[in-house]
Amino acid sequence: MNLTPASWSDILDAFLGRTAPVTLEPLILGSIILAAILLSVPRVTWRWFGMFTTLVHELGHAFSAGLLGRRVRAIRVGANHGGSTISSGGSFTAVISGFLGYPAPAIVGAALILTATAGYTRAAIFGGAILVMLSLIFLRGWGAILIALATLAGGAALWFYADSVMQTYALITVGLALLVGSLRGLGNVFAAHGRKHRNLESSDAYILARQTHIPSVFWLLGFSVAIAACVWASVVALVGTV
Repeated sequence: MNLTPASWSDILDAFLGRTAPVTLEPLILGSIILAAILLSVPRVTWRWFGMFTTLVHELGHAFSAGLLGRRVRAIRVGANHGGSTISSGGSFTAVISGFLGYPAPAIVGAALILTATAGYTRAAIFGGAILVMLSLIFLRGWGAILIALATLAGGAALWFYADSVMQTYALITVGLALLVGSLRGLGNVFAAHGRKHRNLESSDAYILARQTHIPSVFWLLGFSVAIAACVWASVVALVGTV
C-alpha cells in the first residue's frame, strides 16, 4: 500500500493530533488535586517522586545547556534527592543553564497541564518520551537511570492502555505534582539561605552568585517569579476546564 502525503497526515493526526479538550467536573478536579498531593507530599511517596522531580530539575540544566551549545557530560540523581549536571562551555551559557534547574519542574508541570487541557495529551506523552530517551545518553548511576526507565514505562502504559480522558487525568496529576515538587525545592533553597546556611554549597542561587557576583537574593527572586508564573498559568488552564 502506497502512503500518500494525505495518509501520512492522517496517521500523524491519529497518533499526535488534538482530541476534544476535557471538561473537568469539580469532583474530578478535586480528585486529581488530591492524587497530586498524595504523590508529592507524604514522605513515603515523595521518596520516589522526589527523585523524579530532581531528574526533571537536572534535565532543565542539561537541555538548556545543550540548546545553548554547551557540551553535556553527565547527569546524576541520588536517592537523597540530590543531583548534578556536568557540562562545559562559556560562562554566560553556564549562568543560563544554571538558572533553569529550580524552575524546570514547574515549567514541565505547567506544560503538561496546558497541553493536556488543550487536547494535545498524546503529543505531550510522545514528546516527553523522546526527551527522556535522549537523556539516557547522559545519565549516570542507578538512580537516574531507573527513574528514567520508570517514566518511559509509565508513558508507554498510558499510550497503549489508557483512553484520551484517562491520559489527560494522568498528565494533569503529574503536572500538578511537579508544581508541588518545584515549590518544595524552592522552599529548600530558601531554607539553605536562611540563618543556618545549611547545605549552601549545593544551592544553585549560591553557585550563580559566586559565578556572577550578583547576590543570591536576585536569583532566589528569579526562581520565585518563574515558578509563580507557571503556577498561575496552570491554575488559569484548570479553571477554564471546569
